[in-house]
Amino acid sequence: MKRLLPLALLLISANALAQGCDYRPAPQQTLAGGKLAGLPLVLAGKEKLQLGLVEQPELLLHSGDLLIARYPGGHNIAHHVMTAQELGSANLGTPAQQVRLLFGDDSAATLEAREWVTSMRQAMDLCSGKASLTPYRIDGIELFAWRTSQDGKPYQVFFIPDGEQVHYLEVRGPAAFADQVLAGVHRRPPKR
Repeated sequence: MKRLLPLALLLISANALAQGCDYRPAPQQTLAGGKLAGLPLVLAGKEKLQLGLVEQPELLLHSGDLLIARYPGGHNIAHHVMTAQELGSANLGTPAQQVRLLFGDDSAATLEAREWVTSMRQAMDLCSGKASLTPYRIDGIELFAWRTSQDGKPYQVFFIPDGEQVHYLEVRGPAAFADQVLAGVHRRPPKR
C-alpha cells in the first residue's frame, strides 16, 4: 500500500494539472498611444516608460519602492517593481519571463512551470471566470490588465514587463478610472 501512495499522488497531481484550469490567453489588443493626460510619472527601467496620473492626486505617498497616488473619491494608484519572489517562483526566470509565462501560452513549459502557472491562475480567479486578463500593446509597450473585485469593489492590476523587471500598477476605483490610467501608459518622449 505504501508503494502505491506516491503513484496515486502523482496521478492525482497530473489529473489536477490537466483539469485544473480552463484559462486560455486572450488575444492581444493594440491601443494607440493617445495624448498624455495628467501629471507625468516616469517609471525607471529599460523601456523609459511614463504614466499620466489622470489628474492631480490629492496625496502622493512614497515609502521604499512603493509609490501611492490618492485621488478624491477614494480612488488610488500604487506602483512598485516586482521581485521574482512575489510571483512565488524565483527559479522560473526573471519577473518579466514569469509574467509572460503566467498570462501567455504555457504548453511548451516544464511540468514544474505548468503546475506553478495553474496554481497562480487559480489563485487569481482566472480559471473560474471571476477575474479577467487582457493583454495589450500600447505605444509599443506590452501590458497585462488583470481585472477582478475585492470586497465588492473594482480592483485592477496592470503588469508591465520592462526589460527583466515588471512594473506593478494597482488601481483601486471604477473601471472608467482604470481605463484612464491604462490610457496614460506611454513611452517617455526622447529628450530634445
